[in-house]
Amino acid sequence: MRNVTKKTGQILDEVSKMKRKFLMVSVVAASAAFLYTPLVWATPMLGSATDFAVLAHTTVTNTGPTVIFGSAATLANVGVYNNGDEGDASTGFAPTNTYAGPGSHTDGPGLVKAPAAIHLGDSVANLARTDLITSYSALKSYGTASNLSGLILGDGGTILSLGPGVYSFDSTAQLNGTLTLDAGGLNGQFWVFQIGSSLTTASASAVKFINAPNNGADAGVFWVVGTGGTGSATLGGGVGVGTKFEGNILAQDSITLVTDSTILNGRALAITGAVTLDSNVISDICPTAAEELSNGVVGPGSSSPNSGPGFSGGLELVNGEAVPIGPGPSPVPEPGTMMLLSAGFLGLAVYCKRRKNA
Repeated sequence: MRNVTKKTGQILDEVSKMKRKFLMVSVVAASAAFLYTPLVWATPMLGSATDFAVLAHTTVTNTGPTVIFGSAATLANVGVYNNGDEGDASTGFAPTNTYAGPGSHTDGPGLVKAPAAIHLGDSVANLARTDLITSYSALKSYGTASNLSGLILGDGGTILSLGPGVYSFDSTAQLNGTLTLDAGGLNGQFWVFQIGSSLTTASASAVKFINAPNNGADAGVFWVVGTGGTGSATLGGGVGVGTKFEGNILAQDSITLVTDSTILNGRALAITGAVTLDSNVISDICPTAAEELSNGVVGPGSSSPNSGPGFSGGLELVNGEAVPIGPGPSPVPEPGTMMLLSAGFLGLAVYCKRRKNA
């Protein structure tokens, strides 16, 4: 009987040792998982809207030989999403374009260069619009802005040049002449213009981008229109005197490009209204001089001699918030990792309590 009791004690002792080892292994494993948990990486500032040069909620209408082009890496899609049915329509684009979705279209001379397509009421346009709304919300409240209310942009006004930063206008913003955006020879620079109601440009105005290394591939220019609740953008022009614009226009309502106005390294993205075009050129990349010429860009366009991504960089989205491009945000533990860590520490606490009471 004494031998049986002794044997039972030895077994219980071994079990106790195994429990202690298991608890310690659990704590170590949970701690390791916490320390080496995967990072939550950022997504492009515009999300899936990066691959859209033109996006509207009600309709996209075009008059004249408009040309919209991008590249195989950055598509220059045109999209409309409202109800996901035949009411999501475009007018004025050639039937030779690639069309996707249930929406309808009326033929015209406008050309969207392949491999891009015109998405009318499909899931691609829907996702792009959802990402646009997220991006708009993040950008309209980003940073601490320098208030330029009452000042006119461009050498026909009072602001000739601007370095990277966040700038705000309580109501309207006007561009008259040439506005120079100077990156100062630095990578990762960005400009955010938070405009309360409307953005307008005079005929023959321009936005010029200079002093960006690496072709400005990680730079970002965002014109956020309607931060006061409603707002639209109009790029002035006329035959031979169209605005030569650069950057992404994110408008709460509508966007209008008057005859011969162009957007290079940017996009026309309208959240609740229409985009209206008339003999324009739009590219969401930084095109070469040869690409500009072949696509009908007249006069000085991109300041860079090499092709590359357009102005969708500079900022990224992390959990719906805009953050500067960098090595990545701090590690964020996944829910499973947090549960494992909690279980490990709980087990350790129980073990310590039992040891104390023994």
